[in-house]
Amino acid sequence: MYFNSIIPFDVGFSSSKVARVDILDKAKVIIAVGGHLRTSAHGDTHDRAYLLVLRTAVAVIGEEHATQMQPGQCTIVEVDPGATSVSMSNTGCLALQFTQSALDAISDDANATRITALGLVGEPLQDDCVAAIGAAMLSDMDAATPSSRLFLTSLALALLTHVAIRYGGLEPVERIRKGGLAPWQAQRAQERMLAGLETDVELSAVARECGLSTSHFSRAFRNTVGEPPHTWLVKRRLEAAKEMMASRDVALATVALSCGFADQSHFTRAFTRQVGTSPGQWRRCLAR
Repeated sequence: MYFNSIIPFDVGFSSSKVARVDILDKAKVIIAVGGHLRTSAHGDTHDRAYLLVLRTAVAVIGEEHATQMQPGQCTIVEVDPGATSVSMSNTGCLALQFTQSALDAISDDANATRITALGLVGEPLQDDCVAAIGAAMLSDMDAATPSSRLFLTSLALALLTHVAIRYGGLEPVERIRKGGLAPWQAQRAQERMLAGLETDVELSAVARECGLSTSHFSRAFRNTVGEPPHTWLVKRRLEAAKEMMASRDVALATVALSCGFADQSHFTRAFTRQVGTSPGQWRRCLAR
């Protein structure tokens, strides 16, 4: 479980969920679902802070910002990290707090001039890309068994990269060179992820092992292996699960935890989606 209880938000609703992920060299992004939230200073208090709120019946951002939003709409504002409150419906609403440091990291990774400020609009924005990525975040965080920190980190990076391009005017000075990983990088990355098969794997840590930024590593890994790191890792976990089920009479709940899944339900969903049948049915067919 990647939800962190020690975060710079006071969460007023007990059903609210909050996660903290690191993107690109430890740039922090705080993600919250529903509730009454109050931001507080974290890290460099002089670092400019932003808040993105996506889809809710009513969202109140600070004392001077009151925004009515329809499903699929979002708003982005600059906030005071120590004195901004957000009231959101308990479901169907997502808030991201990020700082200038995160935008700087994205700019540096793209070999682009750093963004000095976002073009902020206090009124609701209809942004299909934010809505789609945000919906994926909401679905995962609202699930009884969230996927993994790696998945949520990838979504956060994609969302903020889009924000930097569309609202910050991010333009790479020189496109990052195309291509894949060197053989030693591919081997090290796969070994690093396999070593953490039973636990959450930090994509940024794997990228550092290869001497690359997180986004560059993700693209290079996909070019080399043919699929994103998260997809590759899930397949390896399922392979390990099949070996356990074929060689030993082990409870499915034990198989799930041993192979890095949150619980048996999470394992069953992933297995059925990939294999086309449930783990129990697969095991029964194998025994015939």
